[in-house]
Amino acid sequence: MLSRARRAAGLTQAQLAEACGVQQAVISRIESGKANPTLETVELLARGCGRALRISLE
Repeated sequence: MLSRARRAAGLTQAQLAEACGVQQAVISRIESGKANPTLETVELLARGCGRALRISLE
């Protein structure tokens, strides 16, 4: 999900990390499924990709 949004925004992991103030390794771990990010982090990264985070329960 994050990887797709990042690539659609034309960003590298390093560029997204710099824009969001996190380390590139954090983004790498999230994209590879090795990290369990907080909702706050997911929202920060979504905004960094020019996206909005939307959560719905159906």
